[in-house]
Amino acid sequence: MSPTEEELATLAADAQIHRRVGETLTPPGVSRIAGEALALQLASMGPNPDITAQRGGLHVGYLANLPLTTAAMFHHVRECCGDVVALRGCEAATRAHLVSGPDGSADGPLVSGDVRLTMCDSVAHADADIRATLMRALMSGDVATTTQTAYHTHPLTSVVAVGQTLVTGASAPIDARIMACLDCLIPVTQTRDHAGSPPAVEPVPPALRDHYLDAVWTTAPTVTTAAKDVCSGYRTQNTPQSPDWWAQVGSPDPTDLIQKVAVALSRLQLSDSITADHATAAIAWFERLMARSAGP
Repeated sequence: MSPTEEELATLAADAQIHRRVGETLTPPGVSRIAGEALALQLASMGPNPDITAQRGGLHVGYLANLPLTTAAMFHHVRECCGDVVALRGCEAATRAHLVSGPDGSADGPLVSGDVRLTMCDSVAHADADIRATLMRALMSGDVATTTQTAYHTHPLTSVVAVGQTLVTGASAPIDARIMACLDCLIPVTQTRDHAGSPPAVEPVPPALRDHYLDAVWTTAPTVTTAAKDVCSGYRTQNTPQSPDWWAQVGSPDPTDLIQKVAVALSRLQLSDSITADHATAAIAWFERLMARSAGP
């Protein structure tokens, strides 16, 4: 039985809804910031608000160290979300696995209207065609497709997650050109919680999860002047800092990421507007990510 509008509204009114969706997507033993980033990615897909972010949707890289693997995390997300998530392993995948459907049509996950998140694991092993396809999609928002008689481009219809599991001593695990196209890099680390300890927040119940995400994807918020002022103020305060301050995360502009996170947070609350509170919360999440990325 489908949930009622009141049940969905109750979830949306929960101040912890971002963390709750993130908890749903976080595999056991993995730090929660990875699940929170995946929740933001899923919520970043939807009608584009009137905001100045350079690229639509939130594209993220995930780096894990053994014994954790990005493959296990991506499989967990695929099992949670079903067919709205596509998973490709780059060791064996070709460009056709991203662009073409089973019958050879241009209906692969990057251009299928039914897929919200395309996850490409072991991206360090991707061939040149996959790398070129990903870079074009992330930079320009379109994908090249062909038929027997013509060349076409198709809008990118999903957000992209790329993952790589590192071994001791590994360096430059993701092509630097792909890294430059991503909004941020997320360290997939082991949680410090004890085995069997209860979650910090309750995950969204499976009976509500899919219906709630459907509601998130149809939410079309408009940006408020106050939210724009918060973002532009943050840019002004932080632009003079060393380029190294931002290079570790990936995107050429922190304000771009913050705007996308603010949009995703507003959608997760099924809000019809992106407020200054959403922008402030986006900055807080970004700074927590920065602190974790620069950890010991």
